[in-house]
Amino acid sequence: MKGKIGNVTLFLGTLLVLLLAVGATALLSIQELNTAWRWEKRSYEVLGQCERLLSALADIESAARGYVISGDAGFLDPLHAARPQIEDLVRNLRTLTSDNALQQKEINQLEPLLTESIIEVNRVIGTRAVGKAGAAQTQVSRGEGKRLMDDTRQIITELENEERRLLNNRDRAELAAVQREQATVFGGSALALGIVAAALVLTARENRSRQQAEEALHTQQEHLEETVQQRTAELAITNKELREREAELREAQRITKVGNWKIENETISWSEEMFHIFGRDPSSPPPSFSERRNLFTPQSWARIRVAIGTIGKTGIPGQLDLEILCPGGTPKWITARGEVIRGQQGEILALRGTAQDITERVGIEQKYVKARSGWPESSARPWTALLAWMKNNASWFLTRRREKCSATISVTFSASR
Repeated sequence: MKGKIGNVTLFLGTLLVLLLAVGATALLSIQELNTAWRWEKRSYEVLGQCERLLSALADIESAARGYVISGDAGFLDPLHAARPQIEDLVRNLRTLTSDNALQQKEINQLEPLLTESIIEVNRVIGTRAVGKAGAAQTQVSRGEGKRLMDDTRQIITELENEERRLLNNRDRAELAAVQREQATVFGGSALALGIVAAALVLTARENRSRQQAEEALHTQQEHLEETVQQRTAELAITNKELREREAELREAQRITKVGNWKIENETISWSEEMFHIFGRDPSSPPPSFSERRNLFTPQSWARIRVAIGTIGKTGIPGQLDLEILCPGGTPKWITARGEVIRGQQGEILALRGTAQDITERVGIEQKYVKARSGWPESSARPWTALLAWMKNNASWFLTRRREKCSATISVTFSASR
């Protein structure tokens, strides 16, 4: 009896120890699952912050482009709303990743890039705000703002990749914890079923909470994706409108044979039509200061130097008719107009102007002057003399009409005395 009692006691003691071991192991596994879930939740929060930060950057970029194109201050509302949001998002990211030295280093790189990006956007907006649409578009076309935005997105992508790597590790750790729990539960005795059942109920509850959180996060991610797609579509429309307006401007300059130029900080910029007027390849760079004098006849170059000096001193816009030399020595005539661009303190920042090809007009004027030199002297019968001159020069009038008209014109001219 004592032996049986001892065996029972030993059995009960072993069973109790086993029960305690199963319970302790189950509780440890549950704690590991809770810890893993908190880390996963934090990872999803970090990823959500990164997505919202990318969306805010897209808002700023879209608003700035829209304002540069249209000049409508209404485009700036999303930009003003996004700036404080960006500060909050970066602050939240720093707090959420405070235990990760690598992510903290990336955030240290991200903050100055965000500051530079916003400064660049403000610079472009400031230029557009004072009515310099062309200068603002030139700043945009230089690509500095796009480079800063791309670098910023790259760092945000690295933050996301690091967080996804951590999330994968935590998923594997969570899976390992679940497997240990199952092995312990299924290796225990029947007496541990109650504890196992309680552990399963608790695990199921945690899983339901996790699923609900994942569903909520998934819904939020879908909303963010829709927002990003919408902003991307708006940006594409804005870019298309910008390209169409640029094409219309080029076409208008081509039709009117008018090009525009600008000299700023010893840098010369030409529109495409300027290259056509001077007979140069638009894909080549504008001529340097040392090359410019070879584009004009000596007389025209001397007049340009005097005019630039006068405009620089007085600030009064000027206009000149100049003879230029195209490649091969072919002469042309242009009407050049220029004016100064001043800063807020009245200092001269740059020169800008236009050049219009007037070669055809000058040719007509020269032919007209030449034709007038053949008119007869006044006499007692002026109308008779005029008719005689028109008869002798009728071929010249017919030639000019054929040059101007696309259809064939037949002219019958007769004079009666």
